[in-house]
Amino acid sequence: MMKFHPLPIALLALVAACDSSQPLIFPDDQGPVEEAEEGSIEQILDEGTDELNISSFRDDRGDLVRTEELDLETGAGFAEDFILDGNEDTLEIDNLAFDGLNVYTRGANVTTPKLSDLGSIAVYHGDETVPDFLTGRPVPQFVDHVALYDESDVIIAGDEDAGVPDLPRTSFAVVRTGVWSDIPNPGGFIYQRAGGVTIAESGQATFSGDYGGLRIYDIGNRLDVIEGDIVINIDFDDFNELDGVAGTIFNRQAFTPGGEALATTNERNIFDADLSTFAAGTQFEDLVQLPEVNFKVRISGESIAADGEISGEVESFYVDPESGLTTEYDEGEYFAIIAGDTTEDDGGEVVGIVRMTAPVPLERGVTVQETGGFIAKR
Repeated sequence: MMKFHPLPIALLALVAACDSSQPLIFPDDQGPVEEAEEGSIEQILDEGTDELNISSFRDDRGDLVRTEELDLETGAGFAEDFILDGNEDTLEIDNLAFDGLNVYTRGANVTTPKLSDLGSIAVYHGDETVPDFLTGRPVPQFVDHVALYDESDVIIAGDEDAGVPDLPRTSFAVVRTGVWSDIPNPGGFIYQRAGGVTIAESGQATFSGDYGGLRIYDIGNRLDVIEGDIVINIDFDDFNELDGVAGTIFNRQAFTPGGEALATTNERNIFDADLSTFAAGTQFEDLVQLPEVNFKVRISGESIAADGEISGEVESFYVDPESGLTTEYDEGEYFAIIAGDTTEDDGGEVVGIVRMTAPVPLERGVTVQETGGFIAKR
């Protein structure tokens, strides 16, 4: 089980370790983000994320906090003020209607069986009913609201005088719900770094970790939980004009929020080129394994910003079992931050978010959207 600290993941609602019920509001003291140049990392970030204002102490330390950009048409970025209570093992999330009383409970602690972990990533669930505040009669909630959270093992010291508690070096949260068929992307995400970054000038590095995602469908009020692995490789020598950044998300497997493995389509996995590995009787017969997702390697422009931010596009392909043709599937973007010193000690880590969409095979006209998070270490 993960070790949780009574620490915040959100900037604007920090929780003091001594009293996890009272948020601390920091001043809006950061200047505006500069306009991005076309094709730059900043352009991709600005098309999908907002950089939160942080206290002068955190700004000077090199901290970064980003959230999903608000989109009134899709519902993206609606979630606000993520507050982790490590003592109660709950995650409070504001601004999503009918998700309970804003407090998401770890799967292992709820009455109905729910997923509680995806490797190192914790899984939280909104309440299924809330009592009417006058009559006590149950008010049904929109099920499922699911949130994911993970944090670094490395803790960065805060400053009591500045009102900043100790923080994990990196952390992220993702929340989605599949109940809004007319709002295709409700929820939000947040990811952050505490402390600065030192980027190597030569050599290569590999980072790996757990990946967790939430998939929602534009028809049918459905939500799947995805478990997987991620590897990010960086070549600090080449290309000569920029660092080479590559990444792969693999072993993606789909489950219901209750932890039930999703059945394969027509008793076989249409995403696997070698269908024999999913023949009846194998350990994979009741699982849907999705295709590997790859970061598109950038060969021009900028791959790693001076502040350690990385952003780019992702894509996946699968071999159609009927035609044998390689077919495009997922496409989207990733947003990430390098944390720590990549030249010594533990070599730092990478925290990030992946957001992508795909058509649903054998369900014509249906689109699925996946938002996931990861922390990859040396």
